[in-house]
Amino acid sequence: MAAFVIVTGGLITACGLLTGGLHHLFRPRPLADALREQGVLPARLVLTVAIVVSVVETVLGLAILESLAGGRPLAATVSLAAAAALLTGYAGYTWYVARTGRSVPCGCSRDRLPMTDWVWIRALGFAAAGLAAAVAAPTALPVSLGPAELALAVIAAAAVSLLLWRLPAAMWDPADERNLRWTS
Repeated sequence: MAAFVIVTGGLITACGLLTGGLHHLFRPRPLADALREQGVLPARLVLTVAIVVSVVETVLGLAILESLAGGRPLAATVSLAAAAALLTGYAGYTWYVARTGRSVPCGCSRDRLPMTDWVWIRALGFAAAGLAAAVAAPTALPVSLGPAELALAVIAAAAVSLLLWRLPAAMWDPADERNLRWTS
């Protein structure tokens, strides 16, 4: 069971980090614009912060994949724990911005989705996957899953990653700009 948790949780976390990191690395301006509109950081730092977090996300995502593929428990534990900490920080930041009640973009994609509670909930989902995998890593690596189990873990990770990534967009009702927090 621990092997399934490390593969699935690790891939979910890596997919989330790489999707966001690479997206923003190639086009940092939308994230910088969103950070500027959110008004939490000093204006002179937003582009630098946007680029730095994009690099950190990408490096952590790649480190997770490399440590899982290489069967290196310490590297996996460290990279997954760092990812969980980063994503928990994102959850706290986005929770704070959502509490302001202002309609500002989240900066997660080019769609200019507003900051809603679903953004911080998604960050916590990715963080939880990373934390579960970090806890499992010391005893589960190197992974000894059969082909069917490995395929199931990869498919599960892909499905959960996609659902988490699209969660804020799926739960946002553009017809009701007043209700930015909960839409169901």
